[in-house]
Amino acid sequence: MPKSINFGGGDEFPELFYDELNGVAFNAIPDTNTFDNEQFGEYWLGSEYLQWQPDRALVFDTDIGLGMDQLMNRQSFVWAVTLGQVSAVPEPENIVLLIGGLGLVSGMVIRKQKHLPKI
Repeated sequence: MPKSINFGGGDEFPELFYDELNGVAFNAIPDTNTFDNEQFGEYWLGSEYLQWQPDRALVFDTDIGLGMDQLMNRQSFVWAVTLGQVSAVPEPENIVLLIGGLGLVSGMVIRKQKHLPKI
């Protein structure tokens, strides 16, 4: 199965197409319950291809299953992802820091209570 050519614009769309949606080159993009209105054709990847060619940008073509550069004056699809569709994933380092901080604060409170005069 061919993979996308990486032109420096990232591999997120090819990974979505091939790995997550189980897409196949030269076939329509799979219709899923996860996304609405998937289209067969070129999707803008949103980054310029070359600095000295500002009229070109990267696209992922679901017709052939490859990434390529394309003139920016052509009509292509976009895949809009909003913040509402992305869930936050806690990072292990943050959880460790939180637990460590709570442990230090608890230790300070216990130590302070030992030194208070009893009434």
